[in-house]
Formats: sequence, structure tokens, C-alpha cells
Amino acid sequence: MSARWRWVVFVVFGLAAYGVAWGILRDGSRLPSLSGAVWAWLTTALAAQMGAKWAYGLLFREAVALTGLALGRWAAFKAALVGSGIARLVPVGGVFTPAAMAWTVRRESAGTGGAAVRTTVLSYGGLLVGTGLAILWIRARGLHAALQVSMVVGGAIAIALGAVLWIGSGRLASLVRRLPRWVRARVTTTLIDRSVTSRELGFLSGRVLLEALALGVVLRALGLELTPMQTLAAFGLSQLIGGLPGPPGGFGLVEAGLVGILAAFGFPAGETVAPVLIYRVISYWIPALAGLWAGGDVFLRLVRPTLVADRE
Repeated sequence: MSARWRWVVFVVFGLAAYGVAWGILRDGSRLPSLSGAVWAWLTTALAAQMGAKWAYGLLFREAVALTGLALGRWAAFKAALVGSGIARLVPVGGVFTPAAMAWTVRRESAGTGGAAVRTTVLSYGGLLVGTGLAILWIRARGLHAALQVSMVVGGAIAIALGAVLWIGSGRLASLVRRLPRWVRARVTTTLIDRSVTSRELGFLSGRVLLEALALGVVLRALGLELTPMQTLAAFGLSQLIGGLPGPPGGFGLVEAGLVGILAAFGFPAGETVAPVLIYRVISYWIPALAGLWAGGDVFLRLVRPTLVADRE
């Protein structure tokens, strides 16, 4: 089976699995009522999610500008959709994301691989820092049901790792020079040493906060009320869990992680499964399908992409 059809089959399988779960929930009378007001809130959540993708694209565009190149906003948005959606269908897609982003915009601006690596590293750093701060906040405020001292340690470690990634994202060229020659030959030409800018931090914060907002809006629309910090912690932890090696797109891991995290906040699993599935459709599947439409054809033709500048 060709790579193109493998991805199509996975998308169909994933949506079919959600449909089966939806049917089970409906038969068990656990499906929430989707009134007009709820649909309005879900539309708002989708708008926040797409806004987060736009911010991610602007983050990539800013990183490209730091290398002396230029990239349009739409091209950057297209790269963000492909990198955070379709590329995640590859196991350990987070590693593959920079190559997918650079390959997607290679016609608009060649040689953006280093900027894509910088964007990805900085994004993971922001996610770790935001998640760590949220965990420490809710622990200090007692806004939890089952977060133990070990989670406080985990929160501190997450902040430390995130800070390391932030610093490292500005020293990529120097760091790569310490790697084996065959690695340097693939990526050194597009990497630079440049401190993280305030604009990058602004776009990064916008992306993380908008994605967390999307989760909070979905949960609140369906009757699950969390504080802003609880929402940020739930979002961050679920994304980190979904980034572990395993199913493409974090399928199953993100859902199970979110249900478990909400259980730690005192919500019965039976009440959270349907909202979590709806959230995943809004946060992942719809943007992924948008990425397939916007730039997926480019990605699906991808063969052994590298992070060096396009030499065409």
C-alpha cells in the first residue's frame, strides 16, 4: 500500500473508531445534549484551535525571518497545519514535524529546515513550561483531587526541561556542530545561533493559550467546569502524553490521558469520555483534514525529506 493510502486509511479508521465510541455513548445515554448554544461554543472552540495554528505559523514565519529569508503568512499557516496535523500521523511525528513543515513550503521559501527545527523545539519548550507552571499553581491552590507531591516534582522538572529547550533553540547551530559529521551534513546549513525573540515568545504563548482555551470551551460547553490553570495543565499533560512513541496522531493516548487527568480533578470517567472525543475532533481531526486540503498533497508526495536547504 502506498504512503498516500496508508494515511488515508488511518484517517478513516480513526474517524470510524470515534463513530463507534459515539454510538456506544449514545446507547448508554451518556451523550451530551448538543443544543444551539452548545454548537455555538463548539464553533468558538474550533475558531480558537485554528487561531492557535495561525499563531504556530507566525512563530515559524518569525524563525524563518531570523535566518534572512521571507515566508508569507498563508504559507506559514499551511506549514503549521501540515506539521501539527498530517505529520503527526507518522509514529513519533514530533520528530518528523520540522521536515514536514520545511518541505511543505519549499516552493515558497527554500532552506527553512533550521527555522522549522527551531520552531518545533521552542514549541515543546513552551508546552513544558506552561504545563509545569500550571501543575505547581493548582497544587499550591489545592485545586485537585489526586495530584500528589510527585506531581509537584514533575512540574518543576517540566519547567526546567522547557527552559533548557528555550535556551537550546537559540543555540542550535553550536549544538549541532558537536554531533557526528553525517548529522551535521544534513542540518547545519540551515541552523543559526540567535536568542529567542519577544515576538517568538508572544506567538508561542498565543498558540499554547489558544489551544488550552479550545479545550476549556469544549469542556465548559458540555458541563465540565475547570479553572484556567486546571485547563492548561490538562491540555499540556495530554499533549505530552500524546507525543510519546506510539499510535500516529497520539490516537488513544491523548484521549486516555485527558480522561485520566480529568479523573484526577474529580470528574467521573463516564462523564468525560464524550467531551474528550468531541474535543479531539475539534483539536486534531478537523485541523488535520484542513492540512490535508491546504498542503497535504505536497506532504504525501514526500520521499525521505531532509532538513537541508532545497537545492533546486
